[in-house]
Amino acid sequence: MTNDLEMLKDQYADSIGGIVHSAVLLALVAGSLASFRWSLLLLVIAVSTLQMYLPRVLDEPLQKATDKISASNRKYLQTLADWLNGIDTLRRYAVGEKFLSIIHADARELEC
Repeated sequence: MTNDLEMLKDQYADSIGGIVHSAVLLALVAGSLASFRWSLLLLVIAVSTLQMYLPRVLDEPLQKATDKISASNRKYLQTLADWLNGIDTLRRYAVGEKFLSIIHADARELEC
């Protein structure tokens, strides 16, 4: 029984106190900003709203950019793996310069 009461206190009662504290703090800050200048309060509200919704707006374009970078990295690593698999042949026939030119070209493409 005591354990249940402690668990209820930790999960609910402490949360209610935190919510009340935050609400009072929000009201006091809003009152202070409004007493300085009402436009300052509007600016803070606008910036706060923008800050909350900006990650949702930017999530899809950022995911597309990440996918594009991953695809180009995958292509570069596949090219590198293909060449490194035949490194013994390159060494045997002394065509190391061709290897480096291909890798540098793909690396430049990846940077762009």
